[in-house]
Amino acid sequence: MKEVLVWVTKKFPHLQPKIAWNQPMFTDHDTFIIGFSASKQHLAVVTFDGLLLVGTNDSVQYPG
Repeated sequence: MKEVLVWVTKKFPHLQPKIAWNQPMFTDHDTFIIGFSASKQHLAVVTFDGLLLVGTNDSVQYPG
């Protein structure tokens, strides 16, 4: 996950990184933009509009 957080920081320098609910996320003017949650084999990405993408290895799956 470290690589993803570094990429977001470099690609979107105006976003402020923070830890909330024990998860790394980025905000813009105190508005939630994107957050991440990692487990052993998964990385979940949640965007400001509520879209949830779950990636396993090289695939992306849409829940539901």
